[in-house]
Amino acid sequence: RIEFVDIIYLVSILLGILTISCRNPVVSVLFLIGLFVNVAGLLILVGYNFIGLAYILVYVGAVSILFLFIFKTFKSYSIHSPTQT
Repeated sequence: RIEFVDIIYLVSILLGILTISCRNPVVSVLFLIGLFVNVAGLLILVGYNFIGLAYILVYVGAVSILFLFIFKTFKSYSIHSPTQT
């Protein structure tokens, strides 16, 4: 019998692998946000409600949004090399 917590563990491992292996940094941060939400849900399920909610607030609300802002800023200011003919 597979329990709900085991499914959360497997989804967390899958999201971690997708975060590392994705070549697009914006999509990688989106997988990272999914991983943070998944781990926070696991903490809430186990009974650490305050830590789970703080995890969502700090990591998803601040760190991940900061990563997305930095990636979008660098992408708009990136210098493209001229094509040689």
